[in-house]
Amino acid sequence: STTDNDEVESDHDFSNFELAYRTLDPSKMWVLNSSGRVVEKVIYDHARKLEYDSYLHSFIINDADEEAKKLFNKNEWNEILSSNPKQVPKIDENIVNLLKKYNVDNLPALQEVIFEPLFSDNVPYSTDLDYINLA
Repeated sequence: STTDNDEVESDHDFSNFELAYRTLDPSKMWVLNSSGRVVEKVIYDHARKLEYDSYLHSFIINDADEEAKKLFNKNEWNEILSSNPKQVPKIDENIVNLLKKYNVDNLPALQEVIFEPLFSDNVPYSTDLDYINLA
């Protein structure tokens, strides 16, 4: 049954999470300067109790997630957010415009967008645009 398959998959995912944690090199774990706590251990201790899939099972911290934020005190959270922030890459204007076209709220409008030609005559072919359009 589907439920049995879901349980087997969930058990498999959890064993992968356990294995991932156990194979982490402790010398490369993130020790917070503000408290001395190890980020991976904090995440592991919380995520192993979850009964649903979470990005935390991949040791990913979503800065917009209140659940992740609750795992750390204010100083720790500020340290996490300020440590080595990555610059968000600039998205090509043609890609942004393509994605905006799909922001419709009814099927006929979506069909109209889907069947429009992808490229106008003045836009050079782009594999990224082609992929997004066909995804």
